[in-house]
Amino acid sequence: MLAKNAMVIGLLFVAAWSWRFSSVDRALLETSDSPSKTSRDEAPDLTGEVRDQPLSFDVLKRVQLPQPSSNLARQARGEEDFVLPPGTFPDPSLCLHLLKLLGWDGTVVIHKAQEPQQVLLRDLIFNGDLTKSYLGDASFTPTRYGVRFPTKEGAVGHAADESHRDQCLAMLAELGTELSQPLVLDGNTYSLRDVLRDSLANFHLGQQELAWTTVAYASYLPPRTRWKNRYGMEFSFDDLATAMMDRPLNQLSCGGTHVYYALTLLLRADRTTPLLTEEIRQKLKTYIQDAVNVACRKQRADGTWELDWWRDRPTSAGHLSPLSQQVLITGHMAEWFLYLPKDILPSDYEIRRAGTWLSAHLANATVQGFWKEVCPYTHMILVVQTPPSQ
Repeated sequence: MLAKNAMVIGLLFVAAWSWRFSSVDRALLETSDSPSKTSRDEAPDLTGEVRDQPLSFDVLKRVQLPQPSSNLARQARGEEDFVLPPGTFPDPSLCLHLLKLLGWDGTVVIHKAQEPQQVLLRDLIFNGDLTKSYLGDASFTPTRYGVRFPTKEGAVGHAADESHRDQCLAMLAELGTELSQPLVLDGNTYSLRDVLRDSLANFHLGQQELAWTTVAYASYLPPRTRWKNRYGMEFSFDDLATAMMDRPLNQLSCGGTHVYYALTLLLRADRTTPLLTEEIRQKLKTYIQDAVNVACRKQRADGTWELDWWRDRPTSAGHLSPLSQQVLITGHMAEWFLYLPKDILPSDYEIRRAGTWLSAHLANATVQGFWKEVCPYTHMILVVQTPPSQ
């Protein structure tokens, strides 16, 4: 009975803790949309020693796949321009996914006042004034603790908000963006370091999503292993890895693949510079290896996966069509496989089987379909167009 009561009390505490922080975070953002530079500088800088140049995580596995010649495939290779259709907004998530496809100098054509304008995708992230001209809101906002890319809360949010907490920081890290990268808004210049500063100050393990935060911290913090938030609470990569491994997969986006991808990059960062204790390091490796084994068993004969591939009996459901679900999960799963360390990597067979299915789908995919489902299509293209090993 005592153990049961203790468990109930613990669950209530975690729920209250998470609610407290999310409420405080929202209140901070609402009251600091346009703080003065003085009030911002009064807040302590908890960032400490960090890397200006993030760690680099290259693809470790490459396989030869058929290369389609569809219009979409040619645009993804940079052979033709991506033209944003009317009614589609260049929000941060869209721009970041296109940057992953096209690279640092990638552009998109946007029609404004009936005139086509070719715009650097990165400017739509770093230039808040430019984002305001297209979306009505800047992609980031100054806070007392730095700068923040606001995150959509379910269906609530602005057009310029990122889709996941720390998504911009994480994906920019993957693109190799230095923390000294300037961010411009209303005549003021900030930097990406200010974004990391705000993230660290407001970090807590009760965040709804930790995957993108994990990628960002594993990229910019090493060799540091610990950090503090603005409440004086100290955290470590051990804490972060454990919290991620404890998350129920049915509560996570994209079939939980972002968690496995993030933990894979954390494991690789730890192998570059030790970040984890030996106990958590072994636990993390086993956790990822077990997931890879399950994924290989659950892969369909055609190379695809169910959205809930991790269940004993898949019961896929959601707002996407069955085919779109297969594109979403298969692209994410295959891309995750490409980043796995060689001692955990599945055989070429599973990767090639998934990649062949994705390549066939890309051959028949349309540009119109891409704009409707940018995220699933981007991960599909990234797998198909990864150059094979020499």
